[in-house]
Amino acid sequence: TELLYMDDTEAMVDSCGNSLLLNDFSSRRGMESAGWWFNWTDDFSFKPLMYKDFVPPDSYWGFQMHGFGGISLRVKGEGELTLDFGNLLGTQSSKVSVFLNLERKATAGPSVLSQTVTMGYHNSDALIIAQEGPGIIVINRIVFRCVTTTAPVAMAVAPGVDEEVDFEAAKDKFKREHSELQQAAELAEKKQQEHFAALKLQRAEERVVSHDRARVEALEQRKRAQEEEAQTEKEREAAENDRLVKALLGVLSSEGGRPQDLGRLIGEQGGARAPGGGAPGPQEEEQVILEAKQEERLAKELEVAAGKKSKGHGAALREARAVQRQAARAERKAREDIQRAARLAKERKALRKNATMAEQMVESAKRQAERTKQELLEAEEIEDAAAQESEQAARLMKEAMRTHAEKDRERERMKELAEQAQLAEQALQTTMTMTTTATPTGLTLYCFTLMLPFGYEPRLLAAQKAKGMGFYRCDEFTVFSNSSMLLDAREPAPVEVELLDFSLAVEYGGKWHTALNTPVFNKVWGKVRDIGLFASYDWTVKADIDTVWFPDRLRTVLSKGLPESVANPVVPNAQFQRRLQVSDGCKHCGLKGLASDTCEDHVRWLQKHKNMSCDEALAVTARPPPVDCGCSCTRVEACDLSADPDAWLDGHYIQGDFMSATPAVYINNCRFGLHGPIEVLSAAAIMAFVDGIEQCGFLLGQPWGEDKFLDRCMMALGITRVNVFSLLSETACGEEPAPCGGTDVAFHPFKKFEDYYACWQYANTFGHGPFSDEAAQSDDSLKRMPPGFV
Repeated sequence: TELLYMDDTEAMVDSCGNSLLLNDFSSRRGMESAGWWFNWTDDFSFKPLMYKDFVPPDSYWGFQMHGFGGISLRVKGEGELTLDFGNLLGTQSSKVSVFLNLERKATAGPSVLSQTVTMGYHNSDALIIAQEGPGIIVINRIVFRCVTTTAPVAMAVAPGVDEEVDFEAAKDKFKREHSELQQAAELAEKKQQEHFAALKLQRAEERVVSHDRARVEALEQRKRAQEEEAQTEKEREAAENDRLVKALLGVLSSEGGRPQDLGRLIGEQGGARAPGGGAPGPQEEEQVILEAKQEERLAKELEVAAGKKSKGHGAALREARAVQRQAARAERKAREDIQRAARLAKERKALRKNATMAEQMVESAKRQAERTKQELLEAEEIEDAAAQESEQAARLMKEAMRTHAEKDRERERMKELAEQAQLAEQALQTTMTMTTTATPTGLTLYCFTLMLPFGYEPRLLAAQKAKGMGFYRCDEFTVFSNSSMLLDAREPAPVEVELLDFSLAVEYGGKWHTALNTPVFNKVWGKVRDIGLFASYDWTVKADIDTVWFPDRLRTVLSKGLPESVANPVVPNAQFQRRLQVSDGCKHCGLKGLASDTCEDHVRWLQKHKNMSCDEALAVTARPPPVDCGCSCTRVEACDLSADPDAWLDGHYIQGDFMSATPAVYINNCRFGLHGPIEVLSAAAIMAFVDGIEQCGFLLGQPWGEDKFLDRCMMALGITRVNVFSLLSETACGEEPAPCGGTDVAFHPFKKFEDYYACWQYANTFGHGPFSDEAAQSDDSLKRMPPGFV
């Protein structure tokens, strides 16, 4: 299709380059066919989907993950070109530059999505858009304008006469000609676009017509078959009727025809029996016709004889007339019998039709009975299977109850030990000096992870345990799995696990084809709540096994202080109470004439066209009619969070309204939303999330991973969300974690232990935490420090 498209538009190429083709960024193949050239070929060269929501869909964006990527174009003709380009990456040192014949013409700094540069060019000049350092190239539009130069015209001057040149007139003339050329170029480009649109419409119409023509031919063929069948049936009925009429006329041609013979003849021809006998055969029909003719001949002879006789022969004449009257009565009686026979034939035909329908109904009833019997058998099998499953579930429930009772006793014992340890720790802290470096922040962490009983995870986790890395440096930790034996090695797990009684298998899908693991992790969070260890610690951390992270750095980040409104929330007024999905208040606009418009459409329109924040747009649409729609929505229900720039600033927080004895807070670790390699929640946040999962049922149908569901559900439940982007350095967040020398708390992903240990060793040797003395001297580190942190 693309090759045909290029051939159809080849005639539109002019000497100054084709702006229409060069501005089609829908596919890499189309761009290369138009003349663009990419000097790198990795997965991020052409419009990586992770940045789809941050760039206009008609633009181009891309970058080279390792090294510096560039896009070049060899321009045609001579003239002036205008390029609208940008740089999507927001890091301090990132930039994207434009070069013409290796001469820098313009540079776009961090997060500059649109910058325009105009430059003159000559035939075969090289235009290059390139990364200088890290950067994400954005191309929005390129426009060419031809500049036509004409040879100077020699002016004839009389000898000896000095002619002054009118430069102002020449300048005005040049401006007029230049303006006319620009208008002509714009008109030509408009015609190109119209021609391109007409070609696309023509292709679509041809495809529709071809499809409809095939359907019409199939219908006509079926109609012709039906007409031929009807014509055959009609001819057969006509032949049958002709035979009947000829036979009847043969009988009626004899005045002495007998009614009973006519009745038998009609009964045979019409398919019914006439009164007085059965259906006659061909020999009987001939006998009846012969007798009728003989009687008619006898009557005529009598009449002739009577005419020849005198008046004395009156008796013979009377006898002849009596025979005539008898023949007339016989004719009337025969006609009545014919009509009766016709009615009987019609009734018999109707009876045959009813009998056929009855047979069809009987066959249908038999088939339905067979299906019903089969369904009953299947239902019995399902019922038997359900009974077996119920028995098995009852056994499992009894075992679970026994296990739960044992775990309750274990939790009581652990609680007593924790209280004893707390008393011992308090006694120990009274003897410690201010220079103690073991746990400088005083914050406690409960950590857990989920391990698959096969693959690389058990070996990687055992190596971390041997080295004392990751969450083995937390105050308390739990490894969840659904088997204490490794399924691939057939040996015991190398670490102690807390067993789960459900499958860990998940499907893959969504925009990034990631694990749709929300149901599994919702059950794991419920298990965390049931065990109850998290309640004895300040913060809970869920970390993936392939995440390199440092609990001491995390304690430092969390101990630097949250904003006052987050650390000590004030009880909100009634009008600020959390609004969850318990009514129809966030469905359709209440204004007259706008009942078909949704509340979400109005909120997002205000965000996009009126530059309102999410909260401002919600407040405007909440005003009752006739002022506005009267919608009652939450951020998650209606807002376009990607269009609210404040929500994605480092240090920004969304103040929740969930009330608890301690702050209900969770940390957002990425500019694109919460990512799952490391998740940090307060104890109150865990209780609020697990208890409120049912209220987030409207989100369960989305093709999300557990991290995005957790993020959106906790916002909907009114749990405070704080952006701390120094928590995670990850490829999926647009960063390069290796070699792990940054100030982040965690780095992801490192699935091989040699890579994992190299990252940990480098960070431990050369790196430092985000609030260390070295980080305080870095502008980039201070910039990432959330406002209100002390």
